[in-house]
Amino acid sequence: IRNYAIGERSEPGSTFKLATALALMETGKVTPDTPVDLNGGQPVKFSDRFIKDSKPHTMFASTFKEAFAESSNIGMAKLAQKVFNQDLNGQAAFRSYLHNIGADLKTNVEIEGEPAPYIKDPVKDQKEWYGTTVPFMAHGYEISMTPLQILNLYNAVANNGRMMRPYLVSKIKSDVKDVKLFEPRVIKEKIASDETIKYAQQLLK
Repeated sequence: IRNYAIGERSEPGSTFKLATALALMETGKVTPDTPVDLNGGQPVKFSDRFIKDSKPHTMFASTFKEAFAESSNIGMAKLAQKVFNQDLNGQAAFRSYLHNIGADLKTNVEIEGEPAPYIKDPVKDQKEWYGTTVPFMAHGYEISMTPLQILNLYNAVANNGRMMRPYLVSKIKSDVKDVKLFEPRVIKEKIASDETIKYAQQLLK
C-alpha cells in the first residue's frame, strides 16, 4: 500500500557521502588527493561521541579518494569537521552547499506522498544542532531523505550535473492518438561546478 521509495524518509547513511563529497570539493579546499588519516577504522572522538568505520582496517594515511572508496565514516567526518565545523559560518556554509547541490529538494515525482528532505540548518534548527552534527551529517545521520531523493542526486552526477525530475510514463494514448506527452523536466540545471562533477564521477568509479 505504501511506496517506501517515495513516501518514507529516513537517515540515508553512507549513501549521503556523495553529497558531502560534492560540498567539500565545491569549497576548493578538498580534492581527491587531499590527505586524511583513517585511524585504521578505530573510533575517533568528535565532541562527546565516537565515530568509527563499519569494520577495522589497515588504512591510516590515505587520500580523500581512498577514503571515499573505502566508504570511511572517519574520513568523511574528519574532512567535514576541518572544513565546516570550526564556527557558525562554516556550518552555515555546509548547509548552503547542500542546498546548492539540491540535497534539500523534493523530486516532485507524480506520485502522491513525497515528503521534503530534512537537512538541518545551524540557525533555524539551533536547538537540534550539536557539536556532533556536522561529522554525523557527513556520513548520513541527523538528516533524512527518501531513497528516490538520494537516487536523484546520484543521477544528477551521472548526468554531468543536471538534476532531472523523475517520471514513469512517457505518454498516455487512446486507441487512435496520443492524449498527453510527458517530456523530461530539469529540476536544477547545474548542481556543482564542472570540475567537482568530474571529480565526483572519478570517486564513484
